[in-house]
Amino acid sequence: MKLADIAQSLNGELIGDGTIEIANIASLENATTTDISLILERKFIGLAAQSKAIAFITTAPMDDLPNQVVVSNGRKVMAQCIELLHPTEPITQAIHSSAVIHPEAQIANPVMIGPNVVVGKGCSIGRDTVIHANTVLVENVVIGERCVLHTGVKLGADGFGYYEEEGKWKHVPHIGRVVIGNDVEIGANSCIDRGCLGDTVIEDGVIMDNLVHVAHNCRIGTNSAIAGLTAISGSVTIGSNVQVGGQAGFSNHLKVGDGSIVMAKSGVTKSFPPNSIVSGFPARPHAEQQRKEAALRQMIRKKTKAQ
Repeated sequence: MKLADIAQSLNGELIGDGTIEIANIASLENATTTDISLILERKFIGLAAQSKAIAFITTAPMDDLPNQVVVSNGRKVMAQCIELLHPTEPITQAIHSSAVIHPEAQIANPVMIGPNVVVGKGCSIGRDTVIHANTVLVENVVIGERCVLHTGVKLGADGFGYYEEEGKWKHVPHIGRVVIGNDVEIGANSCIDRGCLGDTVIEDGVIMDNLVHVAHNCRIGTNSAIAGLTAISGSVTIGSNVQVGGQAGFSNHLKVGDGSIVMAKSGVTKSFPPNSIVSGFPARPHAEQQRKEAALRQMIRKKTKAQ
């Protein structure tokens, strides 16, 4: 594709030779003389000068770099450029021969289901959804439209519900569902348990990284983003547009308000109102956590000097 066509498609400003042909988009380190690469921050200008890339996507004109496409939102444009040079195949009805589909499951058209997928009784899958290899929908799982389930996802297993009797753990049966909204993406090897009596609900537009665990009866609000290795205990309600950093943990029966940010490795043990920013263990308002850490460092320095 000609550089001028790329610039036009990305609504970018072309600097240099628009007639050159671009074969691929690649990192600065790995680019070849037919590739376009990206400079999203000025600190990478030195690396760009050593790159073999023939053209660059930048967020401001860069001196001494030939053939640039200047854009306002580099990360968005990176995704758009990848789509231009590596267009996604349209979804067609394709169910792999090794998939096991319960005869009572409801599968819309089109849906793509990969190798060794299991779809159990009472499950339904909306149109334009892609389910990658080795995913299991145990039973009573409802998936909306345009969802993506990456490899090894498990939905609808019983939750971790037990009671103790005569020194032994007794399992509590779970009869609820997992309900996934539209435009949801769930990362590889993530697990979402079905509700005990009600449903576990993942609302529209939620994105989850790999290795996320959502326990029974949780609700995650629209357009929230949850990074990898997060563990959410039972009956937690996470609001809309919440961002959760990696390795965060949530105690059960708490609520996180809309628009909040839970930083990586936070241990959330109580509810927080909308638009909170929390960190630490136990999680507290981030500014308070920073003051605590600063005070602790100062105490350590004083003790070290005293010794």
